[in-house]
Amino acid sequence: MRQSLFVVVGLLAGAAAAQAPVAADRPLIFVADIAPAPGLDADASSLTSALCGAIAKDKRFDVLCAPDVRQILGFAAMSSATGAASPAVEKLQSRLESVDFVVNGTLNPRARDELALVVVAGPRAADSDASAPFTDKVVVKLEEIAPGKSSRLLDRLPDVAARIGKALQLTTTTTTAPPAPLPAKKQ
Repeated sequence: MRQSLFVVVGLLAGAAAAQAPVAADRPLIFVADIAPAPGLDADASSLTSALCGAIAKDKRFDVLCAPDVRQILGFAAMSSATGAASPAVEKLQSRLESVDFVVNGTLNPRARDELALVVVAGPRAADSDASAPFTDKVVVKLEEIAPGKSSRLLDRLPDVAARIGKALQLTTTTTTAPPAPLPAKKQ
């Protein structure tokens, strides 16, 4: 038991070290779990991880994924049970409080054996709690419909992630230049 605990701790520490460093100059996106219809839990879980990975490829953003948050909290609970303190929870709390954008999704069956993935993204609502960030201002809403299994939806996630990135990047683009002068009135 003790040996397996050290293996798990070692693997988690290695995974944490392999993550990209937090960049303060990039907006932070939280990718929440895709909410599944009954019976589609495994599909939604796969789609959540794949969508998060696809969004993370866009280096304009820093990404925090709901499955990773659960893994860190599970590690912290295990550390606490063994009497060790975990600074990971404080770091995680700080990152969750600094989320700029939230991506949410739903997965539902449709007629003719189809699946519909609906993804929305927008700025984090000011009144959302750090433990469950949400958006109240949707910037982009995308719907992907695929026949049969979720694997067909997985193929479309790179395009979905690119469209989300483009829409969110437009909301972060600001300028400090003065406005252009108005044209003179013709008399």
